[in-house]
Amino acid sequence: MPVALPRAFGLGAVLIAAGLFFVVAAFRNDGLGLGAPALLLYCLGLLSIGVLTWWEATRARTGVLPSWTSPPALIAGWALGWIYLPALAPFFDDSLLAEFERWQGGETVLLTGLVLTCVALAALSLSYHATSLVLGRRARTAAPSERPVAFRRILGLYLVSTAARGLNLFTLGVAYGTDITAWGPLQPVAQWIGYVEDLHFLALALLVAHFTRRRTGHLWLAIAVLLELVLSLSSGFLTPAILPLVLCVTTAAALDRLRGHHVALIAGAALVMSTFVPVIAAIREDRTGAIGTSDLVRAGDALAAPGKYWLAGVSAGDGVYNKFFGRQAEVAGAPGLAVMLTPDVVPYEGFERFLTLPASLIPRAFWPDKPTLSRGVWFSSTFRGLKEDTTSYSAMTIFSEGYLFYGWTGTVLAMLIVGAVLAVVRRRLDNPRLVLVYLALLPTIIQIEPEFSSYLITLVQRSVVFLVVFLLLTHTTAVATGRQRIRP
Repeated sequence: MPVALPRAFGLGAVLIAAGLFFVVAAFRNDGLGLGAPALLLYCLGLLSIGVLTWWEATRARTGVLPSWTSPPALIAGWALGWIYLPALAPFFDDSLLAEFERWQGGETVLLTGLVLTCVALAALSLSYHATSLVLGRRARTAAPSERPVAFRRILGLYLVSTAARGLNLFTLGVAYGTDITAWGPLQPVAQWIGYVEDLHFLALALLVAHFTRRRTGHLWLAIAVLLELVLSLSSGFLTPAILPLVLCVTTAAALDRLRGHHVALIAGAALVMSTFVPVIAAIREDRTGAIGTSDLVRAGDALAAPGKYWLAGVSAGDGVYNKFFGRQAEVAGAPGLAVMLTPDVVPYEGFERFLTLPASLIPRAFWPDKPTLSRGVWFSSTFRGLKEDTTSYSAMTIFSEGYLFYGWTGTVLAMLIVGAVLAVVRRRLDNPRLVLVYLALLPTIIQIEPEFSSYLITLVQRSVVFLVVFLLLTHTTAVATGRQRIRP
């Protein structure tokens, strides 16, 4: 069905105009000579991301899933709602900004970061749709129906992934105390244990699908969600506790439709999680208790830490406000710091950094001396003025690292690569048989806080692992079903 001209051209014109406005503003220090306040420019940037999100989410359906589950819609919507809308708070309360950001210009850091993000999202969207056009339209043939996974196999998958998480917890510790060297000679295979641990996302998607379609297994699903909450909060970080809830709600909405109770679940979960924000901060700061130890008893104490801190009254209202909005302002300002300090203070790392990405796909078990991709601690010391021996991890976001490679050209190229990979993933998985694999990847797709290289490698590796495991589960289920049918 052809799209009406006003809808296609009008929204596109608004998006292009807003994008051009911010690209020009990025190179002008006087606010385009209009004397416009930073808050107004920031709100226009939010409008630009909002228009892009709406346009992506309301496009015609191209596969089994609704258009709002497309990667550009998810990434733009997550960036808007999780990062840049909360970062409005420092415009009214500058105490939420860290001292280093205030030295660099305060609100200017946030605005500059938003400019980079707007350009990056536009490039990602362009690459995604261009790649989709190159891949061509799907043939109008009857797609194979989804093979069900036996419920006990789903539970087995979740138990195995949870056991791997428990092994990581007992061996490495949690939060800032995590020590990868605790694996000793097994350190090269730690990545494989991480793959098994990541399978809890696939298991959760399968559990939600089973409950949505058959209206059974709700008790097991509730137990799994509660266990996810405890394990995630014990890590000392907020995002790992949010992502499983987002996965469950979006999977239910995508397989059925977005209903009022889904919105209510999201709002209720947000309120509950808000009470744990200062709890997470307390766990991260507790260097003398259960955090960062490989001792079995203390690791058990770590699992009980969320309840201990929460019941002790750490979750005061002021703590929620300061910790959450201050943290989101820090994430929103990361791209701005990259633009403002590169290359004047920190030189460009070079275009050749893009050529090393394929080698990063090699598992560490086959390349024990593989360089560490995570750069959060390095970013803290280099771009936030912290000491070189700091253990503080800063979220760079996927929009920053390309700029560190080669400025605006590097940013656009990085997003062109990400958009193309996401288009291939969506095209291959958005069908009746593999749709649950794609839904299991939703947390990976919206987790845009790590650097570009880590995001890309994690996306590719999880896609392969999830697909292989899902095919094994459905294959063994189909074989077992076939054997039962031929029995006399």
